[in-house]
Amino acid sequence: MKKLVIESGIVKENIGAIKRKAESAVIIADLSCDAQGLGLIKTASMLRSEGISNFAVYEVEDAEKLRKNGFVDEHILMLRSTVDVGEIGRLADNNVTCTVGSYDAGIAVNSVAVSRRTVIEVQIKVNSGIGQYGFLPSELDKITKVFRQMPGLAVSGMYTRFSGPGAGKAAASRQLETFENVLLKLHESGIETGIAHALDSYALFKCDLDKLDAVCVGSAIAGRTPGVGGELNRVGYIEADIDELDWLPAGSVVGAGKGVRLKKSTKVAVVSVGWYNGVGLGEANAPRSFKRLVKGASRPTVRLGGKKLKLVGEIGANCILLDVTDITCGVGDKVVIECEPKMIKGLPVEYR
Repeated sequence: MKKLVIESGIVKENIGAIKRKAESAVIIADLSCDAQGLGLIKTASMLRSEGISNFAVYEVEDAEKLRKNGFVDEHILMLRSTVDVGEIGRLADNNVTCTVGSYDAGIAVNSVAVSRRTVIEVQIKVNSGIGQYGFLPSELDKITKVFRQMPGLAVSGMYTRFSGPGAGKAAASRQLETFENVLLKLHESGIETGIAHALDSYALFKCDLDKLDAVCVGSAIAGRTPGVGGELNRVGYIEADIDELDWLPAGSVVGAGKGVRLKKSTKVAVVSVGWYNGVGLGEANAPRSFKRLVKGASRPTVRLGGKKLKLVGEIGANCILLDVTDITCGVGDKVVIECEPKMIKGLPVEYR
């Protein structure tokens, strides 16, 4: 047996830490990437039980799935700006707030609203530096037109996204200042911008977001926000059985790719999960992580009965080899493999 294990209790502890840090700000849970790999519906249910009823998604299908599974009253924000009128129609059918990140997207959403003789709720996204959807700060004239010249749109707020922990606290602070300056200029021109928020778990814990009305968090739910320290706990690990045990003589070449030559007689355990399942792949800079992986440099921690095991050779597509020479173990014993749930595929999920 092999599975991805999610500890519900730890998820709820992380939600508690998020609520304490957010204080009075509204919490919007980013449920993209199958709720950070934790499972869309299960995670949404846990969030709802903890009093969080504002969700955000990147795919229309996720919004539809939430509605079909009983999340009919929760507010759902589509984080991806789109000009596809088919997608916009489906979002409107499911009462999902659309993101307008460009003038063209505004025109597209407005056209759907006008054709239906209705009004569609939208939020405007500002590109404060990350370059993922959004009006540039210099496009105040275009943002103004969305507010004043598109009668089919009901603008309920504005938001931005920061670059995350890889760029550091200083970069997040600069991007926050850029966003706040856009809001200030719009307010000075007489525009009521609605709720203001930012998407970034790292910024919630490291920056001063007191001027914002809401915070949108994703990785913090899974406790996998780099640089946050002990405020969050990591969620998720792979549990897999030892499928085979072999004593291999010195000089044997083992492992994927070119393999490695054993210097001494070694007891090797075979476990049937590999990089195809996401073993060794991390969220940050995933393509680069994959490159490191196939070179044998990305090695997750693997434990058996609390003891750390050494991987032998490179990680294969469907299996890993472990050195258990000094470990008492047998076929069927379970090993625990650290992983990034967001990267895992092909494994059943068990909630504990």
